[in-house]
Parts: sequence; C-alpha cells; structure tokens
Amino acid sequence: MSTMKHIKALFILFLFLATPLFSQEEPDTSGISGDEEVYETGGDTTSWYEEDSTSVYVIESYVRQEEKNEIVIYFFASEPVKAWVVFDGNQKFTVSDTLGESFRFVTDIQSVKATSTILKAIIYVENASGEKSSCEEFEIKLPFEPEIEGTALGYLADCTLGGISFLVPSPGFTLFRDQNRFSFFKELPLVVFQSEISTYPWMAFSAEYAHTPDIDFRNRFFAGLKFPVEVPVINYIAPGLSYSTNFLGVNGLSPEISFGLIEVFRVINLNIKARYNWYPSAGNNDNFDINIGLTSYFLTLAF
Repeated sequence: MSTMKHIKALFILFLFLATPLFSQEEPDTSGISGDEEVYETGGDTTSWYEEDSTSVYVIESYVRQEEKNEIVIYFFASEPVKAWVVFDGNQKFTVSDTLGESFRFVTDIQSVKATSTILKAIIYVENASGEKSSCEEFEIKLPFEPEIEGTALGYLADCTLGGISFLVPSPGFTLFRDQNRFSFFKELPLVVFQSEISTYPWMAFSAEYAHTPDIDFRNRFFAGLKFPVEVPVINYIAPGLSYSTNFLGVNGLSPEISFGLIEVFRVINLNIKARYNWYPSAGNNDNFDINIGLTSYFLTLAF
C-alpha cells in the first residue's frame, strides 16, 4: 500500500512539474502581469513526514507583487487531505477544510505578522482517517522589511494588560447544599505548553483560589490541568481537572470546563467556567461553581 502511495505521489509530481501552471518559470498566470517581479523560495522544499504517513510536497512558494502583495504556495499530498499552513510557528491559516490532493494557497501579505524578511512556514494535513502529517519547515523570502509591531511600548502594554487579568478576581456563584452562595475566584495560569497549530496552548497548568464567605470551608485552593481547543463562533473550549483542598482535611477532585467567549485585548480572554467539586471523604460538602472572568496565558512559563 505504501509503495502504491509513493508511485501515485511521484506521478502527480511529474504532472505538476510538466504543467506551466506550476512551473518555476511561469507561476500562476490567472492574475499576474507578464512583467511583475516574483520572489521565490530557493532550495528543495519537498519532504516526507514518515514512512507510512501522508506525503506532503511543496512545489512552489513566493510573494506575488501586484496591486497588493500576496503570498502564494502550491503543494499537493499523496492522498486526499484537509490542509492548513502555519507561519512562524503561531499564525494558522486554513487552506482547505474539505478533502483534496492538490492545493493553491493565496493570502494578502498584510494578514501575516512577519518579524523578518524570511517567513518560515509548515504545512499540516489530515487525511480521511484523522491521521495528521506535515512537511518540513520551509522559507518564503519577503521583498521588503516588515513593519514590526512588537515595540518596547507594545510589549509594556501587553505586560500591563496581562497583569490586570492576574489581579482582577472573577465573581461567581457556588451551589452548596441547594443554596446559591456568592463567591470570588482567582485563577493564575503558571505553565503552558504551546501548540504548533493554535494561538492557544494545548495544555496549561493553573493554580486557583476560591473564597465563599457563607460556607464552612470558605477558603479553597485548586491546582490542575486544562486543555484549550479552538472552536468556531467562540474562541476556545477548555476541559480540565484539578485537585482541590482547604488544607484542613477537605480534599477532592474538580472536573471543569471553560468557554473562551471573546478576546478583550490581544492577550486577555473573557471566559465562563463551570466546575463540580467532589469531596469523597468530607460528607455532603460537594458543590458546584460557576464564574465569569478574565484569563491570560501571556505572563506564564511557556514550553
């Protein structure tokens, strides 16, 4: 089966190279004037991900200069796949959410936040069975110096906004013994593990303090993991699990789910969190929390 995939991929590659549409000498002519300047990536960008995985071939990548500058990438896969491209490790663009084998990706260069004249890119694909593959990282040369937004003042603003989200408590309610109690919550993400295909980390370790004035164990502490997943309409959904204690003998587990609703600023998200607190050794002290607040993964230790 693997041999047939390789033969098929080589045959498709031959067709691409034999067609002027994909020629290095004549890139896409559907909207290009004959005398325009085209910047192309040098070197061999064809790569294999694994012996038995989908093969991804980058045929051509360059910046096309017309009325507006556009990044153009031609590539194909050895079987029908969905595809997306990630620039500089953190800027994700969907190429196709339907299965296909050959792709032409075009985007306005202004939609990509470049920090140098070399733009690094990786193409990720997913086949019909849900198996994911990628090509090796390749580079696209930009024809000009980008305007870098990350000035000292910009970083100071990000740190200030991130600090605000760390200081502002989250109001909410605790359902305890069939009664609603007003509570304050403060969650601090401490360590995050960055995702290559998302602006949010794939896993985050957080510590949290909750204060409910009108119950026996009014001070509670939590430590646990959550797993943000980008979804349509809202920003993300993050299921999680925490260890809970009041350091006075009430200990338990707390499954939770958070919904990242909107991005308030570049580094802050408004979210709603619901959590069930299970204390198996503390009688009928189980309770349910819900709160709304601000979350930021900016001022954290990132891996």
